[in-house]
Order: sequence, then structure tokens, then C-alpha cells
Amino acid sequence: MPSDNTKPLRVIQITDSHLFADASRELNGLNTFHSLQHVMKSVLGYKPDLVVFTGDIVDLAEAEAYLNVKSILENVAVPVFCIPGNHDDPQLLKQHLVSESVRVDDSVVLNHWQLFFLNSYIPNTHSGHLDKRQLQRLEQHLDKYPQHSALICLHHHPVPIGSRWMDAMGLDNAEELFDVIDRYIQVKGIIWGHIHQEFQQIRHGVNLLGSPSTCVQFKPMSDSFNLDDTPPGFRWLNLHPNGGLESGVHYLDDYVNFEPAMGHDAT
Repeated sequence: MPSDNTKPLRVIQITDSHLFADASRELNGLNTFHSLQHVMKSVLGYKPDLVVFTGDIVDLAEAEAYLNVKSILENVAVPVFCIPGNHDDPQLLKQHLVSESVRVDDSVVLNHWQLFFLNSYIPNTHSGHLDKRQLQRLEQHLDKYPQHSALICLHHHPVPIGSRWMDAMGLDNAEELFDVIDRYIQVKGIIWGHIHQEFQQIRHGVNLLGSPSTCVQFKPMSDSFNLDDTPPGFRWLNLHPNGGLESGVHYLDDYVNFEPAMGHDAT
């Protein structure tokens, strides 16, 4: 873990990798195992302090699929904090993906920051929900570390993104999350996956950041399921000691295996 309190904390977010038990299987014309491998090579070039994996780690929740993910992540020399998405199985994730460096934690405090990993998974639905226990724990931690800036990480989007079909399966109790964070000025950002596209908005001074998938992307502002031709990507964040937050998105512009085809809905 980083120990230099004078430098920004470098965080990389990866999300929605949708791996299969069969590593040769494709999602809409793209091999998700290979795309995650390529993404992680680029990620390591950013020299991150930690990686946050915000859900839909696999497409079908099977042990072998998580083991395929593990075979890629075990080569990452920094902690990887995993959050389940609607395609995941939280128990299988813990059983087959967690290792010395791959974790499923509620939160972590590093230098001048605290990061929260919220589980919005609901069985048998694409939508998300945060139970009262998690929201209470979030509030308790924000009370405990008032001098630490905070970044909240989850799978489902808490605000509309302008795509009717995706907005029908977002976080169903976002107002309860905002009821908590609106009372704590140290909350600087919220990051999420699920939407397979880049999104940025500021709400009451808080950065709201949606991120692209490590595989296929969805066309923004679309009323129905529609793929974009944007290549695999990930988000980087610099979390500064004074609470400043810088962020951007990196796409694999040279990725040659990107030939999307209509078909499987990856939400």
C-alpha cells in the first residue's frame, strides 16, 4: 500500500469485463478474456497504487469464469478491490477470485483518502439497490474520518445518463445514497460501471463518473440497446492530499480485435 502522504493516490478503475468460463468465447464479436489482458497491460503502465473493479467481472457467474479473471489479476502487483455487478455471484466471486492481492472489502483508508466499495447487487435483476446496513456503515465511516476525502465506488449508476433503456436499470434508491453524502463535504467523487460508456457530471461539488467497459461499449443517449464502436477502456484517477480529484479515460485505440456485432445484451 502507498505510504507517501505528499503524493496523489493513483487509482485505476476497470469495469464490466464480462469474462466467460470458456476463455475463447466472444461477446458481440470481442474476446473478453483477451481485451481484459490488453487493458491490464495498459493499466500497469499508469503505475497505479490500487485498482478498483466495479462489477460485471464475469458474464455468466461460474467458477471457471472467475478463475480466468484471477489468472489475469494475479500478475498485478497492487491491491485490486472488487465489487459485484448484476452479472456476478457475490459468493462465487469471494470463493474463486479473492487472493492475497484481490480483495472484496467494504472500505479502505489510504493516506488522506477513504474509499468505499458499495455492493448494489440484487439477485435476478439488472437494477441495483443499497441496503440500509451499507448506508449506515457509510455514514459511520464518514463521521469517523472527517478529515479524509472520500471516493465512493459501486456498480450501478445513481443518476440518469440519458439512455432510456439503461436508466431503467440503475440504482433504485439513489436518493437515499445522496441523502447521506449531501451532508458530508469530504465526499469528492462517485465512480461506477454498468453503463459501458464514459459519463461525467458534477452534483453539489461531487464528481459523478461513469466509466467504459474493458470490452464492448454502449452507444450514448440511446433509447434501446445499441453498441458503440469505441474500443475497450478504463478510467484513471489522481486523488490529491488536499482533496483534489483529477480523472480521465484511456481507450485502447490500437486494439485490433474490436469488431462489434449486434446480439448478446451485456447489461
